[in-house]
Amino acid sequence: DAVVMSAGHCGFGMGATPNAMANMQAFTEDNGPSRKAFFVIPPWGLVMGCVIGGPLGKRLMKKYNIDGPAPHRRHRRQHEGADEPHAVETTVKETVQVDDGGFEMPVYAVVLLSIAIGVGSVIIEWLGERGIVLPAYLGSMLVAAVIRNVIDWRRYRLPEKEFEIIGNVSLAFFLVMALMVMKLWELAQVAGPLLVILIAQTVMMFFFARYVTFKVMGKDYDAVVMSAGHCGFGMGATPNAMANMQAFTEDNGPSRKAFFVIPLVGSLFIDFFNAVIITGFVNFLT
Repeated sequence: DAVVMSAGHCGFGMGATPNAMANMQAFTEDNGPSRKAFFVIPPWGLVMGCVIGGPLGKRLMKKYNIDGPAPHRRHRRQHEGADEPHAVETTVKETVQVDDGGFEMPVYAVVLLSIAIGVGSVIIEWLGERGIVLPAYLGSMLVAAVIRNVIDWRRYRLPEKEFEIIGNVSLAFFLVMALMVMKLWELAQVAGPLLVILIAQTVMMFFFARYVTFKVMGKDYDAVVMSAGHCGFGMGATPNAMANMQAFTEDNGPSRKAFFVIPLVGSLFIDFFNAVIITGFVNFLT
């Protein structure tokens, strides 16, 4: 158990919880299962990633006197009047009826997702047969990026609202299932050095987001949201980062830059480079 947890903590420390899971899974496939390890490393990262993100964002906004766009948006709506949002909504509905080409938008969204998932799975399987091992969802993300750019380029209608609903439901399912299988009392059985390491890493993630992420990203409201999201990603996974940022922006206003950078880096670039680098070193050493 201790050896497996050490392997998992290397992935957790250098990347995120999925990296820890990948390390432990690969190790146990060759050396036997370790049920305790799978119930210790991932729960801590998922829970603490959500715990420290919000307080960090509030602390940064208070210390640097940063205002979110929410008060300005409410102030603008008050001066614009109450009738304009209804007019915009009517215009959007009319546009959907004219431009959707007879497609029901929910079905259209499901079709696009199915194409991205199907083609992406075929690409990952094809690469795997040639010795290039990549995360299963990476192919789907690349195909989805191509589809989105083609839609924007050709000025087709994108079912953004439907994608948002599907994403929120999927995120809720992920968090619920992750919390349902967690047995936090398992941490009591490995209290001591491992718990000290996990606490130290949590504190390190907090201060790294506070003094590095926030300052490098520009010390503005977008940087605050990205710092909160980085806590969720650094300790847990990209869905934790999304949950942190969604909860934070609901009270303080949206941040398009944060919702563009964090998912792109956390779900695409980091896993892609991790997979390439790790696979390259393994092939080199073997």
